[in-house]
Amino acid sequence: MPLNIDVTQFPNGIGSVGDNNILNGVGLPLPMLGSVRVEDFASDSNFDSVWAAQLFSGVTNRTLILSPSGVLQFDTDGTPGTGASLEASAAGVGNDVFQVSAGVPCFFAARMNFSDAVVNGWQLGFVPGLSAFAPADGLYLKSFAATGDVFLTIENSGTDADDQLVGTLTGGVSGFLDIAFYWDGIKASAQFPGGGGSFIPDPANIPAVGLNPTITVLEGAGGIATFDVDWVAFGGGR
Repeated sequence: MPLNIDVTQFPNGIGSVGDNNILNGVGLPLPMLGSVRVEDFASDSNFDSVWAAQLFSGVTNRTLILSPSGVLQFDTDGTPGTGASLEASAAGVGNDVFQVSAGVPCFFAARMNFSDAVVNGWQLGFVPGLSAFAPADGLYLKSFAATGDVFLTIENSGTDADDQLVGTLTGGVSGFLDIAFYWDGIKASAQFPGGGGSFIPDPANIPAVGLNPTITVLEGAGGIATFDVDWVAFGGGR
């Protein structure tokens, strides 16, 4: 007895190039139009070759939980300011691998779990290398410990910056959170559970230096904390 399931089928495939392109018969979106990397931490075979980790004092454990959907976990000792920074490193994908540019889209997304996403601080996006909060250049989302306010920031040389409040996490938020931002080349937009927003920055604030995909997490004043990173995805146009 056949299953009564309605599906939409594309027997000729779905393309991403024009009719006059010789590759329009491939039937698949062509990845050459952009560059995308997804890290799901499902294996430890290439972690240290792709990711550099800076552990701030007070981190008691870094564990790679291997599974079909692996998780990278950090535990802290309860000291405020304890945490870790992860960077897609020179060994894996090249130093300063990203350039945020006018007219060229890019994105950064991650699924992370915090023992409390308000008490603890976090920052994710494109910054110049391993970094704690407030880098001099970059395009990134951040939430300061204890406030829950989420800012989307684009900054050039530490002097020209747009630092926009795009929402506030509610107290006691815990569990896995999907957090992302998108730059369409003109406008920056962000989304996270319970909030999000967008703005058009001053072009002078677009960072002029090469940047690295980076996640930084910091413990607040809430006692021993656990940070889990389920997956990270980033990419952009050419």
